[in-house]
Order: sequence, then structure tokens, then C-alpha cells
Amino acid sequence: MALIPFMKKSKSDEPDFPKDPASMITRSKNDRNLDKEVWDLCAQFLQGNQWLRWRDKDEIWRTIVDKQDSQFERITVNNILVRYRNVRSRLSLAYPSIAVMPASTSPEDITKAKASELAISYLWKADDLEGKFDKAIGHLLTFGCAGLHTYYDEYLGRPTVEVFSPYDIFPEPDCSSFEDCDWCAIRTFHTKRDLLETYGVTPKLRKLIEANASAPMSPVSEGANYTDGERHPKNRIELYEFYWRDGRHGIALNDVWLYKGYEDKYDYPIEIIEYSNIPTKLWPIGLVMPMIDPQYQYNKTRSRIGANVAVHSSPVWMVPRGAGVAKTALSNRPNSVVMYNQGAGKPTRDAPPPVSSGAFTHAEMLVREIDDASGTYRTMMGQREPGIHSGTAIREMANQGVTQLQMTQASIERAAVRVAKRMLKLMAANIETSKVITAFDSSGLIVSQAIANTNLSETPEVFFQAGSMFRDNAAERERALLDQFDRGLITPQEYRQQSTFRSGPVFAVQRMESISHFRELLEAAKAGYIIEIPPWADLEAFRIVWEQFMKSPEYYSLEPAPWQYVAEVYTQVMQMLMGGAPGAAPPADGAPPSNMASVQNRAGAAGAMATSPQAEFTQAPAPPTIPGNKGVEAV
Repeated sequence: MALIPFMKKSKSDEPDFPKDPASMITRSKNDRNLDKEVWDLCAQFLQGNQWLRWRDKDEIWRTIVDKQDSQFERITVNNILVRYRNVRSRLSLAYPSIAVMPASTSPEDITKAKASELAISYLWKADDLEGKFDKAIGHLLTFGCAGLHTYYDEYLGRPTVEVFSPYDIFPEPDCSSFEDCDWCAIRTFHTKRDLLETYGVTPKLRKLIEANASAPMSPVSEGANYTDGERHPKNRIELYEFYWRDGRHGIALNDVWLYKGYEDKYDYPIEIIEYSNIPTKLWPIGLVMPMIDPQYQYNKTRSRIGANVAVHSSPVWMVPRGAGVAKTALSNRPNSVVMYNQGAGKPTRDAPPPVSSGAFTHAEMLVREIDDASGTYRTMMGQREPGIHSGTAIREMANQGVTQLQMTQASIERAAVRVAKRMLKLMAANIETSKVITAFDSSGLIVSQAIANTNLSETPEVFFQAGSMFRDNAAERERALLDQFDRGLITPQEYRQQSTFRSGPVFAVQRMESISHFRELLEAAKAGYIIEIPPWADLEAFRIVWEQFMKSPEYYSLEPAPWQYVAEVYTQVMQMLMGGAPGAAPPADGAPPSNMASVQNRAGAAGAMATSPQAEFTQAPAPPTIPGNKGVEAV
């Protein structure tokens, strides 16, 4: 959180803020106490600290250290960690395909949309959004949710994003969803020096900051048995930043408001990403929590198996009374010599019963339950599933695991889109002078461009191509697309349209840009100018513009010369689109270049195309004979 300087305001300018922010935070803390216990437990199990017991006296989880459960050595096999790593890798981010749709097809709106795309590309790299979303995904899997706070940082000179775990998120109590919360607060920690520099403008505030700097934080246990996940940095002061749905924004230290202001009420700056939402429950559950019970039972079963194996390796000695055998003489060392009294009998070993096969079956069952709880299977981790041998069945099981992540991926993508839109708005609102940024353009080239608030979209419509945020999905999509191309199911043009650089699904915007360009060329052709259309242009966009015009009454109201020239340009470009000879459209009376067919030949080809049942495009009406036509003026 960036510290906002203290500003004196008149009473009439001050927003209506509650007088007890500290009690609001206390109520929010009490409302989530049970959830916090679960978060602590999830964090400990993920770390491998899985022999725990809740102690009401301390209200924390503690490691089992008493002798009550010490009949066997405690073995911990952390099945949770390997599945956590697998799922996290499947949610690893790629450079997403981003598009900002123009508000219209006007050149101005298209230019703003392309500049906005470049700005998002710049911010994605400059603010390390890939790394921040990866951090959020870690919280998401462990605790069930993560918070994203988007704001403009004056020091950085650009928008930025902060990631919060649920430990530092304090929503309005008694709500069943975050959308229902009228307010939400986030907690940050700051040094006394920073707070004095920013807010120590009056003796009263300086005294308040000094008092909080010397006050002890919530008690922190020392030692290995402390399992509360809510650790605090030493010598830091807690601040709480509040946001209301009506736009109120405040920063509080205890019951003192250090800052009061208003934000855009339609642009809420806090995004909550959820792993698995439960209806009527505010806090969602993560990946780890459903695995805890079977993991604990697995550790107990595995420990008992280990204890049985240990007993088999060192069975009990049966020594008759009077055998005269010293305890030190009995060992497992090879070639040991044991002297005993024959009259009393020789020492023997009492072999314990073997480990029941049911113990191993039970352990295997618990592993499958862990797989089911996490939505991961051995095939997803590069292992063969017992009893499954066909490739189709293996792929189907792997797809089941991937399918379970789709809701989580959708939640991440929605948050990313909202964050991108807010960052664009903040950039447009705060950049007063032109700022040169360097980023990837739509073709993957590094470009530099001056960005100002005037050339950014005021109400950006940001789109992320579905699945493009995640490496696995993007790679699978590219493989499927290439397979379709190799089998001849899509054309090279369709492949190029869909296989774009990772800065955005740019085809839609490029198509709109091409349509706008061809409309300008159409106006030039109607006015009597010669136009040239290279073969690498978007000819589909040309067809859309030209056919729309040639079906309109305006086309038939043209003068004969431009009427004929428009038809001739259409005919030749259709040949190019259908695989004919490429080139430029000449004037009606001009000699065609050597690489082009004559006007008469083009007309003949067009007539043949129009009568052919395989003709794909609407043919323009044949132009009339124009006596004395000298062509249009060349420019």
C-alpha cells in the first residue's frame, strides 16, 4: 500500500466515515476465527508439520510431544506437497493474449485501443504481474483465496498491484459473499520512520505513531511448536486501508483516520480470487484442506507399518531363567557368540506376526482418497494408474483433473481482466504528460511509443483469450491448431489468424483497422483516385467493405467512371482472394502493369466466376459501356 499524504479538509468536504474503525476490524477478526484455524492447519500440513493437536488454552495448533501417542515412531509422508506443486504448475501463467476492443471503427478509437493494448503489455512486464499472480495462486491453493489491490503509485509513476493472503483481508462480517460486503479492509505494515514522514504533521499524530511503535504486537510464541500462520514483522505498525462500495476510501491507525477520500464507486480496487467457492459461505476452501484428513490417517497407517517392520527386524529374545545370558550378549550383529546354560535351555527369538496385507491396501486407499480430494491423479504426475493401460483411458483421466481446475482458471482470468481495466483507467487518469513505454506489439516486436492520457481508451473493454493465461492451455491450443492445419481442416490464413503472438488475439482489432482503412480507400476510389491494394492486405476486410457498398443505393448513384472503376477493383481483388493474379487496380483507361491481367481479361474472368456454381463471392453487376470514357485522374 502506498501511503497517501495527510490532507486537511473542511468539515463540509469530509466524507461520512465511521468513528470506530478499530472495532470494525475486531468484529471482522472475530467473524473469521474458525476460518483462521483452518488456514493455520493448511499451512502447517503443506510444510510437512502434520502431527498436530489443537490447544484451546493458546488457541493455536501445537505439535504432539506427549507420550500418549508415542507407541510408534511418527512417519510423515507429505503427499500434499507433491500434489500442490503439480496443481500450481498447471496454473502457471503464460504471457496472455490481450485485446482491447475499440469503441467504434473510427481511426481514433482504433488508435486508442492499440495504444491501450501496448500499455497493458508494458504494465504486465513492468509490474511483474505474472509473478504477482503466481504468488496469489500460492495463497489460493493453500488457503482458498487471495486478494489483489490495484492502485496508482506516485513513486513508481504507474499503476501497481499488491497481493494479499486472507490473513490480511478483513471484510464486513456476517456476509455470505465478497460481492455482498459493503466494505473491506486490507492490512499493511510500515516502519515508524515512514509513518512519521507521511502523517506526523501534528503533535497528536506523532504521539499516536510513537505509542503504536512501542506497543507490543499480538503475542508470538517462540519455539518449534508455534503453528499460527499470522506472523508479523518486528518493529512495524499496522495500518488498515478501508474501501466502501460507494467510493469512500480511508486509512486508519487504531481509531484515527489518517486519510479520507473518495474513489470511483464503479471501479472497486480489491479483487478476490477464489479456488472453490461454497454457497452461503464467505471464505472459500483451497486445495489443501480436503486432503488433511486422509493425509493424517495415511501418516498413522504408514507409521504403524514402519513400527511392525522395525519389530520384525529386531524380534524379542526369549531367554530361560538360569541360562546365564547377559543382556549385552544379545544383539543383531553378524557372527555374534552367545554363551548359555544348556540345562536351562538356549535363548530363542519370538517372531511377531507379519504385517497384514490389509494395512497396505488401506494405505493405498488413502492415497486414492487424497487424489480424489485434490483432483490430481497419477497420470497427471507422469505415473501409470493401476489397472489402466489404454492411452484413451489415461488421457481421459488426465482430462478429468484438468477439468476440475477450469472454475479456478476462470476466477483468475476474471480477476486479471478487471485488474487490467483498472490499471488502464488509473494510467489514463494520472499520466498528464506523455510517457514513453517499451513493450511487445501485436506481432511480437519490441516497440517504443509515447503514451498519454489522451490516447488511451476512456472505458476500455479488455479481453483475455480464453485459456491463454495458462501455459498448459496455451500449449494444448497450439498443438490442436497445428494438428488441424496439418490435416487440412483450416486454411493457412485461418491458422495465422488464430495462432498469434502472446500479446493478444490481435486479429479482431486488425480486422477492424483494415475495414477502416478500406473504407478510406473506397472514398478515394469514389472520388476518382487510383488506389493500390497489395496482395498481403486483409482481402477479407476489403470484400466486406466493397460488397456492403456495392449493394447500397449509393453505388448506383455514382458517376459512370468511378462506378466502373469500383467494380473493376472489386473484380481484381476477388481474383487475388481466390488465388488469381495479384496486383494493383489500374485506372479504367490506363495500361495495366505487366504483372496484372488486362481490364477486359479481368472482366471475362469475373463473368466466368459469376456463372460458376463454385463461386464463393457475390459478383458485381457488369459495368455499362461508357462512350468517351477517358478514365479517372491519377494521383
